[in-house]
Amino acid sequence: MYHRYLIDGVTRSQKEKEKLNDLVVSEMNIAGNPRYQSFELKKNHLLFQSVYFMMTGDHKSSLGTYYELSILFEENMQLWNNPPISYINHIRGILNNLHATGQYSEMDFFIGKLKKLEKDNRLISIRQSIYCAELKMFMGLKNYAWAFNIIESNTEFTVKAIQLTSIDRAEVILYTSIGYIIQKQFHKAANILSNVIHLENLENDQLRRELRLINLLFIFIYMIIIIFRLK
Repeated sequence: MYHRYLIDGVTRSQKEKEKLNDLVVSEMNIAGNPRYQSFELKKNHLLFQSVYFMMTGDHKSSLGTYYELSILFEENMQLWNNPPISYINHIRGILNNLHATGQYSEMDFFIGKLKKLEKDNRLISIRQSIYCAELKMFMGLKNYAWAFNIIESNTEFTVKAIQLTSIDRAEVILYTSIGYIIQKQFHKAANILSNVIHLENLENDQLRRELRLINLLFIFIYMIIIIFRLK
């Protein structure tokens, strides 16, 4: 289900929703079996539900499931893996949901959870999650000065972003370039957008489309500036 979400994004038609039925039926049969009630399987069941609701555009139900999952995680901290990849992805899911539904002010609480986790786990994926979530939050709140401050204070990280997966790297490029464009620092925007060429095989169609759109927008703005200078 998560793989389908990364590749296809949100379902846009009844036909696309029906394609999920095979997974939904199989998962519900397993989840309803009283023999399968361990932490791991409860966690996977709630993750499955939250992604399903996200794919079908039911953000309210997805967020409710994420909160239920938070309780499960915090009641079973002794069972977390080291590093706690599932918990990190869970917090990222909540942040993406809050961003998608415009609940920007609510994001700060969960960003704090990632920052607390980062003290003991110096994973670059945690830094990426914090960085992108803060940019989304401040841009959503139209606090562009703070968003740009995040970019300026993380220049060393953005250089290291090459170590990230293609999807995580693309997200860094997308929101960093938007920040530079808003601040009219077009040269820096051009530098980071030049990395888009290395993401041709990016699996996430929606993210790839957004990056291409920002790239085209930047080229358009840059051409307008050159034309006015020539005049």
